[in-house]
Amino acid sequence: MCQGSENSKFVYLPVKFNKLQVAALLDSGSSINIMSEELYHRVPNSCKSGINSCNTDTVKLANNQSVVIVGTAHVKLSAQGETHTILVYILKLTSQPLILGTSYLIENKISIDFGNLLISQNIANVRCAKRVTLPPHSELGLWGKLAKNILFGYQDICENAKQGLSQGLMVCKSVVIVSSDRTVPIKLLNPGNKSVVIPKGQF
Repeated sequence: MCQGSENSKFVYLPVKFNKLQVAALLDSGSSINIMSEELYHRVPNSCKSGINSCNTDTVKLANNQSVVIVGTAHVKLSAQGETHTILVYILKLTSQPLILGTSYLIENKISIDFGNLLISQNIANVRCAKRVTLPPHSELGLWGKLAKNILFGYQDICENAKQGLSQGLMVCKSVVIVSSDRTVPIKLLNPGNKSVVIPKGQF
């Protein structure tokens, strides 16, 4: 029921911190690498330094919004068969768990193989983690489960798919980011006069 937008302009690089896999957003408009505080705490200790205080308390985003910096750290990641240690700025709240700026590409003299990048998939099916019943004329918010090939940090648009429409259900169109347990928030609407049951593992 979650369908990726074919017009998405986001480009991701799959990276690993030991066994932890993350979809890192490549941002040519950023001169620094940014990591969310949540992701920093999930990265294995063997792949990260401690957090160092930063000379500046804030950084300014492309939209001129200033955000508070928790600190900086060095993290070791693997991408495209190579291992690199990079400096990241750690923020409490970020639009993506990991953003790799131009500094990552330049400092490590990386030539990107676009064949190995993740660009928005056409369709990523979402499944219910448990049996769900929607009464007539109701709405329900829940977390849907994604397949293992959809990585933490991946962002796209969740919208109606044929199976949901055939049951009379509607999905509120929204931008979602895949969480560390490969789930996304979904809002379902049942505008009909009858209850609709969605079995566990289906959508």
